[in-house]
Amino acid sequence: MRAEGLSSKDFKIFKDYHSILRENLTENDNNTFMSCPNDKAKFLFILEKVVKSDKLNFKFSFESSKNNELAQNFKDKGNIFFQQEKYMDALKMYNQALVQIDFGRGSNTNKDVSIIIANRSAVLNHLQKYEEALEDIQTALDLGYPKDIAYKVKERKAKCLLAMKQHKSSLDAFKQALTSLDDGKIPKEKKKQMQLNIQIMIGMLSKNKNLIDEPLTKSEQKPLKTFEKNNKEYPVLTSKVTIVQNEKEGRFTRALENIKVGENILVEDPYASVLLEIYAKTHCYHCLKSVSLTPYPCKTCSRIIFCSRKCDQAAQNSHHAIECSLIPFIWKSGLSVICYLSLRMISQSREDFFRKIQTYLQDSDKDSKFGQLSYTEKRYIRTHSGITHSNRRKLDDYLHTTHVAVFLYQLLKQTNYFQAKDPEFEEFIGGLLLHQIQFIQFNCHEVADLIKSGSDAKTRFIGAGTFPTLSMFNHSCEPNIVRYFRGNKVYVNLCKNITKGDQICENYGPLYSEMPKPERQEQLKSHYWFDCHCIACENNWSSFDDLEKSQILRFKCETSGCNNVVEVSITTDEFMIKCDLCDKFVNIFKGLKSLQDTESLFRLANNYRDTGDYDKALEKFTELMNLLDENLAPPYKDYLLCQRAIQTCFLNLGNLA
Repeated sequence: MRAEGLSSKDFKIFKDYHSILRENLTENDNNTFMSCPNDKAKFLFILEKVVKSDKLNFKFSFESSKNNELAQNFKDKGNIFFQQEKYMDALKMYNQALVQIDFGRGSNTNKDVSIIIANRSAVLNHLQKYEEALEDIQTALDLGYPKDIAYKVKERKAKCLLAMKQHKSSLDAFKQALTSLDDGKIPKEKKKQMQLNIQIMIGMLSKNKNLIDEPLTKSEQKPLKTFEKNNKEYPVLTSKVTIVQNEKEGRFTRALENIKVGENILVEDPYASVLLEIYAKTHCYHCLKSVSLTPYPCKTCSRIIFCSRKCDQAAQNSHHAIECSLIPFIWKSGLSVICYLSLRMISQSREDFFRKIQTYLQDSDKDSKFGQLSYTEKRYIRTHSGITHSNRRKLDDYLHTTHVAVFLYQLLKQTNYFQAKDPEFEEFIGGLLLHQIQFIQFNCHEVADLIKSGSDAKTRFIGAGTFPTLSMFNHSCEPNIVRYFRGNKVYVNLCKNITKGDQICENYGPLYSEMPKPERQEQLKSHYWFDCHCIACENNWSSFDDLEKSQILRFKCETSGCNNVVEVSITTDEFMIKCDLCDKFVNIFKGLKSLQDTESLFRLANNYRDTGDYDKALEKFTELMNLLDENLAPPYKDYLLCQRAIQTCFLNLGNLA
């Protein structure tokens, strides 16, 4: 082991270290490695090689990224901008100061942080961001804002509440501000004038005997309409859907009844999620929400932000207490988000949790004891049981994956994660790190937000998460769901009607409407190691460009029990077309008549969407989809356009950049 610690500045990208390992492995080593019976054995084999190498066995040197001098400079600049009434500039400076200040070290304590947050609340008040100002005021007081100037923020609180028409609460706040003035160290005359001003406000508000707080209009996105009754075994799933399993398709979702287009079928928090480095200063490192006005800092590093004190505390009580010092090495390593997710799945839970998991996994009768696990433990086990394809991995792939697990273990070992010296338990965690990387490869999801530019919008990959129930949805190149996010929580709604017994599928990337079948098959085989047999692949459905040129209408046969599709040229003069499967006639005139209003309905729905009324737009688009569904069978252009529009509406209800 190196005598001195390796700093993040001197750390190389991981692939360079992996090259060193590969050079030192003999053919016999490779054969021995591949013959190891399980992940734990493979992990221990590579760990031993790493420990014996001076070039690979690191002792890391962790350094603070906080800078109190820089924090003071930002605070001073913020004060100047505030005096100049340049409030947005002042806000940026105070935010920078908060990110840089070191909580509770040297001469800086929570009091210094509270003053910066209180200053920021003054800016927010001037910007008429009253809810945010109130949050900052409360945080400043909680952090120990000086008693002799507390009257300032308490009076500001009263004025913010008054501006929000929270008259009853405002009266109480003015009374608190008046009491707080007794502690104020200000000139007697100034104090008298302030007392008089506050008493006037108290008097005015007290005249109203029916003083109330008016209902608040929340500035945040309104709550989403979700399913009413959940599946008892999978609580994040609607009761209308279940999980089934067979040898050919593994675990997948199936409808227990007919479900209408637009319905919500799943709402799931991730078991674990991580944010990409590029968004560490624009999004919350815990819940992944976009943070624009009021970031809350990490107490020990300046690399990341949180959206609130609540998320900071949640992170500090779980993953960030372990990861804070590791972040620069993880980022510098060049490893994928999949690898980081494996570490997060460990760091967010403590030893006692995994000791119970260890006992469960080693129990020969574990299946019968699944019901005895807590909800969180069940979620971990379901995630853990995801497919790994370990028996299909080649030497290069398995060596790299195992070395990554060893590297993550090296990082973890130099934190206070392992509380007791227990080599067997530590080896168990090492094996888990390796196992997790393998199943995360096939069972994680991107977390995204939506970037809007005029009438254009596109999704942006901001992080990734493991969603135990969502991961059981199989792929189709013609998916019947849309998934979108609020923070790191995923919502799934239907973008087509579902019949009882149908499989409900999501999409892993390739869509039949945008990519030819050979390319789709190649991409899925390369990334997910399976051959796709969805309806679009089996029937070689046309792309959108080809459908746009199509001169064919695809009518559903009206005969009960016949699922055939009758293809008709748009130039036909006939109204009764014979089905070549059941020999009955299909009245296409009736179908054409019912479809005559689709164009005007589509325009109306688009108008609602373009003006931002997504609820009304969805109402009209689903009405249109039902009309199309009654008569025509996909694929066809209007069906795809309607489906895309429904998906876009739901994406607009999720994370917005």
